[in-house]
Amino acid sequence: MNKQNILNVILLLCGTITFAQGYTITGKVINATQQPIPYVTVLLTNADGAEIDGLATTTDGVFTFKSVTEGKYSLNFSYIGYAFVTRDIEITADLNVGTIVLEEDTALLEAVTVTGKVPTVKKMADRTVFNVGNTSLANGSVWNVLQKTPQVIILNNNLTVKGQSPTVYINNRKVYLSASELQTLLEGTAANSIQSVEVITNPSAKYDAEDAIVVNINMTKNLITGYNGSLTADYTQGIYPKFSLGTGHFYKTDKLNVYLGYTYNKKKIDRVTSEFVQYYTAKEKDGYWESDLDLDTWEEDHTVTTNIDYDLSKKSSLSFSANAQFTPYWERDTKSNTIAYNQTGVIDSTFYSLNNTRDTKNNVALNLGYTYAIDDDGQQLSVLAHHTYYDYSRNQGVRTNYFNASGGLLNTNDFTSDQNQEIAIYTGQVDYELPLPKNMNLEAGVKGVSISADSDLLQQSVSGNVPLLNLDNTYNFRYDEYNLAGYVNGSKNWDKWSIRMGIRSEYTNAEGTAANPGDNNSFDYLKWFPSFSTSYTPNYNHSFTLGYKKSITRPGYKRLNPFRFYLNDNSFVTGNSQLLPAVKHYANIDYTFKSAYTVSLFYKHVKNPMAELSFQENDNRKMKYVADNLDSEESYGIDFYVSKPISNRWYMYFESSTFYNKLQFFAVENGNQLVNNNQWTGWLFLGNYFTLLKDNSLTADVTYLYVLPANDANAEVTQRNYLSIGLNKSIWNNRASISLQANDIFNGQIFTSTTRYLNQYNSYRSRFENRTIMLGFKYKFGNYRLRNNKKNIDVEERDRL
Repeated sequence: MNKQNILNVILLLCGTITFAQGYTITGKVINATQQPIPYVTVLLTNADGAEIDGLATTTDGVFTFKSVTEGKYSLNFSYIGYAFVTRDIEITADLNVGTIVLEEDTALLEAVTVTGKVPTVKKMADRTVFNVGNTSLANGSVWNVLQKTPQVIILNNNLTVKGQSPTVYINNRKVYLSASELQTLLEGTAANSIQSVEVITNPSAKYDAEDAIVVNINMTKNLITGYNGSLTADYTQGIYPKFSLGTGHFYKTDKLNVYLGYTYNKKKIDRVTSEFVQYYTAKEKDGYWESDLDLDTWEEDHTVTTNIDYDLSKKSSLSFSANAQFTPYWERDTKSNTIAYNQTGVIDSTFYSLNNTRDTKNNVALNLGYTYAIDDDGQQLSVLAHHTYYDYSRNQGVRTNYFNASGGLLNTNDFTSDQNQEIAIYTGQVDYELPLPKNMNLEAGVKGVSISADSDLLQQSVSGNVPLLNLDNTYNFRYDEYNLAGYVNGSKNWDKWSIRMGIRSEYTNAEGTAANPGDNNSFDYLKWFPSFSTSYTPNYNHSFTLGYKKSITRPGYKRLNPFRFYLNDNSFVTGNSQLLPAVKHYANIDYTFKSAYTVSLFYKHVKNPMAELSFQENDNRKMKYVADNLDSEESYGIDFYVSKPISNRWYMYFESSTFYNKLQFFAVENGNQLVNNNQWTGWLFLGNYFTLLKDNSLTADVTYLYVLPANDANAEVTQRNYLSIGLNKSIWNNRASISLQANDIFNGQIFTSTTRYLNQYNSYRSRFENRTIMLGFKYKFGNYRLRNNKKNIDVEERDRL
């Protein structure tokens, strides 16, 4: 189908929408502080009290009933901790009932006993909602929950959705941390405060242009005034032991809402890797190296999170959020033993390296926000200011002993390196929301960003305990970036149709200045990012969705540093100040049957995708890992989802994805020739969730993930699989709980990555410490049936730390 035909189809769909008719009922549910209440049960009954339909409000507190005939009805609102509300209405046309305010009911809340239930999965036009509150996944950590969330794949601590890294939000606020820091945060956050996880595959224009895919973690919020707290402890045994301690405290009055949390993590991690490199002279094979690496890592982390909300009036509120992560101790010993063979298999030489690396890191993020409710119909204005301070240092000492074929010591080489990086981020944004008549909604906003990053690297050779400065690998690099963005987003619902359209524009100006003028770089660009989705639901049995989104991925600050960070004498990692942003186009067509079975056809095209590519320098026998742009990535395929209860105690979710992935990259060591790396690949996921015992106090889950062999940048990766089993038992009248989880039971995440083309042939086999058993305990005190209001920081630029 050519572009003109696709355009004609879209225009035809949009034209068809304008003729759709029907009566709908919409509204929004909020609390006394003007905050939306998600997951409120709303029942529609007729004049005789018979139930006509029922639903739960969205995370924004919005509800919509469709296909309602003329007549008199009642809307009934119920939610734990709030008084029951009934609103009588009469339908003669589309009706927006405005804002429904629920008042707290302390007596009602105290009478509630929470029991276990099975998770459920709801597939929507732009997202998949995984409801996990009070299920078998409600103990342990948020990271454990994500490992078992539909569409989310975590392999070897790498979080992806549909083959790419998502942006993580908590309570609709973005969490801007590096991948390792995000893992630390989520491992230290208790899972029993999660209500649901939303995997948003087609975010609206309200989201930043970098948010191609969003994972939003919805935490339950305080419902009534009072104090409650919790203590958590987790012990994990793999090859080495690990443990985590945490505490959270919540306090709420009529106007003030305070949260303070602290988590301490201490762990030792094991990783074993074997590597192979076939070297070439011209086009002929010329000897090969085999290496065994043993990596032991020790780490201690402290995470402090606070959130303070204060209601200035019934219409306005002020909020302050802070998230601080401190890593005072991080150490890794990498022991590598390499044997160099000639092409006939005879040993030429051997060498042994010990790399001792120590890191310290401070990452502090501050938010100050103001929200003003302009009227009772949902019109509001919000302002957010943010600052991040990031300070990172790494000290490294490397010693390598070289031996001849008979084992005699030839020589010893020592060097040290010191790397430092400071990053400051300042952002300010204003958002406006306007509900309109006839089920329409308008959103608009602007955002400004200022970023500065200072980095330096100093390397010294050591001869006779005397350090000698290595001028070839001593750098400083400064990067400054300014970004201004604006967006408009609109949506409308009809009887059977809904549509959402948005456009976001972002102007970026950046400049990188290095000691080596050849590493300088500057650019500025203005780009537009449209998004679109429409859905058609003729009846309960059938639903159709069409979506499109354009997004961008900017390079991380570390990747921009043009430093060579040597792992040993013969291996180094280097950044690239010339990296370009990657622009992605994604389109999908979905069909859902009876809200349980979904088939999705999709197409993705990415220009200049970024990756770390492995290359061997055949002339000087070095391996290098280079941050660089690929030429392009193109994928097309089919997804299939099944989400349904098997019984009232067993819920099953199945997902499979099959697609053809086409990669083109430039061969750095071969005159930048363009090379193809194409492959059919995919995965399947099966989740089973159970509620056991007569009082529903025991819950369980069994999840399995299988990933087909895949292409990754300039390499090919073997298949991987993951099986886990979890149990959770509530005790002491739900005041405490004990959990047991067995992860990666068959150690199926061991994989081999191979790069082979032209005069490049290298591979490595890696075993991470993924097979573990975790025992967790949680104790709640105070008014322990209160729900928490934990929030996290929302600034997109922190993702690139």
